[in-house]
Amino acid sequence: MLRWVLVLNLAALALGSMCPMEEHQICNGDSFEHKCVCAMTREESAPPEVSCNQLIDRDENGNFPVVSVTLKIDDSSEGREEWPEEDFVNKIASALRVDDEDVLVLRASCEGTDDTLVVQFAILKKDANSSDLPYDEDDFVDAISIAQRMKSMSHLAKIPDIPVESIEATEELVDIEFDSENSKLVYQAIGAGVFCIVSSILAIIVACRSKDYSDDLQKA
Repeated sequence: MLRWVLVLNLAALALGSMCPMEEHQICNGDSFEHKCVCAMTREESAPPEVSCNQLIDRDENGNFPVVSVTLKIDDSSEGREEWPEEDFVNKIASALRVDDEDVLVLRASCEGTDDTLVVQFAILKKDANSSDLPYDEDDFVDAISIAQRMKSMSHLAKIPDIPVESIEATEELVDIEFDSENSKLVYQAIGAGVFCIVSSILAIIVACRSKDYSDDLQKA
């Protein structure tokens, strides 16, 4: 019995997960003009693309109006090694009746957690000129109106199949850089601790049952 418990626990720890992220994240990968790094880990390797910050004209505080969607990673999302950007963009574009290429993803970050994914994006206007980067606020549809429309759509309770915790308009971009190594160590420690506790409890139960069985034999 204990052997199977050990196998199941090790298998659960080995499953891939989109959070926490362990590598730099590339967003808008199908667009030559908009392909950029939307989340960075503090690793030694250089980012493979320009930062998404280079696509927008942020203010002096680093802010820019976006729609921020917080997704709750649950059991149905386990096993995913990457967040489903293409499906996410497709569902947003379909709901808002815009082209996929008009959805500009600027952030996709777990912020060091294992159960939350924050995606921040903006919708380009039809007359926005991609050859004139960085974009300014006037190149995008108003983020507040976009967020309000999305909140009223019941079919956006999951995007694409991940539960939505919140949708809001904000000017505060999440940090593009996070420390995946520390987060990874924390969650590994928690997992190991839970495994040890469960194993200890099961070992005690098995030992008690063995003792009771031995006592019964002696009485017989």
